[in-house]
Amino acid sequence: MGTKTLFLPYRWTVVIHESYHLYTNQEDQYAFAVLDGELDTVVAFSVGDASVQVSNCGYDVNLDINVDTRLITIGHEPERE
Repeated sequence: MGTKTLFLPYRWTVVIHESYHLYTNQEDQYAFAVLDGELDTVVAFSVGDASVQVSNCGYDVNLDINVDTRLITIGHEPERE
């Protein structure tokens, strides 16, 4: 699985599949959505100084949040056709 690492506010880092896209909510700079190649939501979440809140999961996502290192790993791969 190829991944890419993206940097978020409050020194958080998110790791997602290389074919996914991270979008920021224009009304809330701390809220994000990870979308797949078909623009379906994989997961939507927001970050705070010491917290992560998941508001939506579109798939069976393996989500790992390490508060000590501020690392969010979204372990989901797109379906292969």
